[in-house]
Amino acid sequence: MSRFVTQEVHATGSGALARALLPLGIAAAIVAAPAQAASPAAASTAGSAAPDIVVGPVPLPNPRVPGYAYPESQDTLLRHVNQGDRAWIATHAWGLWVALTTKVLPGLSVYETWQSPYNGQVLSSGLDAGGRTQFVGPGGESTLLHRAQRPHQFHGRQFVALTEATPIPSTSDQVLVTVNWSPQMARQVVQNNWLSSATLDKLLAAGQQGITLNNYSVSLKPTYLWMGAPLLAQGRYYRMSTWPGPPSPAAPFPSSRWGQCVWVDTQDPGNGAGAGGTDATCSPDGRSRTPASTYGLGSFIHFKLTAQEAKQWAEEGINVQIGKTTYQPKAGEVVILAAMHVGTREMTEWTWQSYWWQPDPRRAVAPATAADVAARPAQLRGAPAHYAMCAAYQMVAPNQPITGGRGTMPYLCYNPYLEAPFAPSDLPDSRPWTYQGRLYNLNVGVQTNCMDCHIQATYAKGNGKPLPYTADRYIDLNSPAFKGYLKLDFSWSIQGNVKVSTSQAPSSSDGQGQH
Repeated sequence: MSRFVTQEVHATGSGALARALLPLGIAAAIVAAPAQAASPAAASTAGSAAPDIVVGPVPLPNPRVPGYAYPESQDTLLRHVNQGDRAWIATHAWGLWVALTTKVLPGLSVYETWQSPYNGQVLSSGLDAGGRTQFVGPGGESTLLHRAQRPHQFHGRQFVALTEATPIPSTSDQVLVTVNWSPQMARQVVQNNWLSSATLDKLLAAGQQGITLNNYSVSLKPTYLWMGAPLLAQGRYYRMSTWPGPPSPAAPFPSSRWGQCVWVDTQDPGNGAGAGGTDATCSPDGRSRTPASTYGLGSFIHFKLTAQEAKQWAEEGINVQIGKTTYQPKAGEVVILAAMHVGTREMTEWTWQSYWWQPDPRRAVAPATAADVAARPAQLRGAPAHYAMCAAYQMVAPNQPITGGRGTMPYLCYNPYLEAPFAPSDLPDSRPWTYQGRLYNLNVGVQTNCMDCHIQATYAKGNGKPLPYTADRYIDLNSPAFKGYLKLDFSWSIQGNVKVSTSQAPSSSDGQGQH
């Protein structure tokens, strides 16, 4: 007998291809059609009369990484943080990564089944079919929808000017992102109507200082690169800049300054010949490419655009302009995961970890540390094993209390594909401090920390201008700077997706969120 859990789905629009809103009652299941049971670890369409179908968002599974548990208590987390136990922290961060990237069906990871906030709604990442959200159609075709857009924190800018010699945008200027929430976080936001400016304005008027999400809340920011046909050299190879580590002295560091790249062979489903090698020339026409710098799709978490996704992306304004010609996404084109930003509310200040693709992920390239590399578990296999990681479970070191602390030494962790290009103008709330006679004046992207950025997540009346971004520093959770704002529990993705009532006119909307 087939095993599945039904769930109510409220759809926007009509018909089998309507986007589905998050149901208040969330359940996850694998449906085997017509009568074959399945599990996340073993679901397969091989030999089946019809494909297995995942219904609804899949909860975070147990990856069985030794030393990892989820959720951990705040006391346990802070004990290891205060002891400087980076090995334990890295194990926790890797456990999350293995869990999130676990395949529930071929080509479908756990994190991809999670909902996304968008303009006052929480939308499913699948399609509504007969009252249930599913990710595989009756013929085995993907019905998954990745709602991608340019990162809000880029404010529409380009980091590298195009020239006749370099007509293709830099990697930094090609990145796309989605936001995905765990089922528990999505359900709570919907139940409390926290994507409504009217609701948040009432909380502000009542004198409430902030909202509090549940301890099972997880917020993701996958960072993607669309390998569209006009971006390919020789009709198949995509040039991807790869992270070399931060510059010294610290400075804004867009991908055009990284000095190395790899070539992704969009026609090779395997891993390719590349085994840590890079290309230092990166000629746009691919002439500098060698087998050693070429990697197949099997080395990346990736997907192919469906016709529905390509249409949706084009409607979102996702395109590439080369010369005077504008190219839009097309069905069948490949998208790779370049990086992912992950926050979990296991403690008041959340845990923060960033993952990014690296040619040789067993080499510690800052902001990753030797402890991060040494903690890579045996359960880390396949494409997810090609990603490096850093974790920030504190703002500064030694760690400080949530309130009443002070600046000590910087503690850095960031997504190179998002934060590295940032200049001081992108981080206007950065402030210097002195510790043990040394002045610290951090103000660029390679001097950031996820926790510092997200503590600033705030809501102003009518979704006006929130607190600005900052480089790494100590920030007191009860700082006077929060006066007049509603704290959003470290969740920029709430602020960036609030639906403003038509009767309201924000005085200075900034749209920081989706971070």
